[in-house]
Amino acid sequence: MATRSSREPGARRRVVVTGLDVVTPIGVELAEFWKAALAGVSGVRRIAHFDPEGLPTQIAAALDDRALIEEFRAEAALDRQEPRGVVVGVRAARGAVAAAGAREVLASPRAGVFVGTSGERHDLRDLGDIAYTSRAAGGPVTRSGFVNEFARRAARGRFYRMWPQYLASRLAAYFGIEGATVTVQTACTSSAQAIGEACRAIRRGTIDVALAGGAECIVSPLEVQLFCLLGVLSRQNAAPETASRPFDAHRDGFVIGEGAGFLILEDADHARRRGAPAIAEVAGYGTTCDAYRITDEAPDGRGAIAAMRRALADAGLGPEDVDYVNAHGTSTPMNDRVETAAI
Repeated sequence: MATRSSREPGARRRVVVTGLDVVTPIGVELAEFWKAALAGVSGVRRIAHFDPEGLPTQIAAALDDRALIEEFRAEAALDRQEPRGVVVGVRAARGAVAAAGAREVLASPRAGVFVGTSGERHDLRDLGDIAYTSRAAGGPVTRSGFVNEFARRAARGRFYRMWPQYLASRLAAYFGIEGATVTVQTACTSSAQAIGEACRAIRRGTIDVALAGGAECIVSPLEVQLFCLLGVLSRQNAAPETASRPFDAHRDGFVIGEGAGFLILEDADHARRRGAPAIAEVAGYGTTCDAYRITDEAPDGRGAIAAMRRALADAGLGPEDVDYVNAHGTSTPMNDRVETAAI
């Protein structure tokens, strides 16, 4: 994405940001987060909310402060069955809405919610308990027994709360948003694409205001094991604070993290009429698929190059107008090499 302060071009609806907020491992709310970021604070440490012993990677940037999560849960009057990702997502969304003074304008068919997330994960310990509980006394675990016990608990435990689309639905209900409700699930680009698609919806005139962003809390035994099997996680367990080192010659993978962040996007005229100051403008958006592989990108970087070109063209800007590039920077040998070449 590119941002621009001018009022060009012409008649196309301009989209501005009027509020934002975050929940991160290094700070909750913008001021705390930004202060920590400027100070170089790392949120990476040994995993504490489950025992990672035996896993090749035992570090993460997790939201593992249970007291804080429960505080957020109580503030929003969320019940005990709401997953962590939903709790922090609602917290960041509430902060963005409050910052923009947008509670009233969101309760409308002219408002939308766009969320990037992959939903929640089943805990391996819970799956193990289901397996053992499903057995007949002294008998083996069977497929039918496991499925029946899983279904019984799913009905009782409202497992639909783990689905990717649940958070968008929950936010729509929470704020009374009656327009477009969209879930984007494209791995690492999910939230960025949610913001971009919200921008497009406002430009089209489908809606006037959007709550856009994402939330993810997936540091779990199952998720860490899966990424370890892919060979993409850093194994610098003895030095967690420096494990994530994108574009470094000694990089050995990324560090999985958790957090939430939301923006209020508005048609500029809509924001001006209600007296909401613009923090920034979303000037351009581009998205592509390199049609290569699901786990990595084409070696020639064609997907990233095309996406950047489209964003610049959409904004009416050239490369020389860009002051800052927020890279993916996964710290994996392949991604960093390809992304560097693409940029």
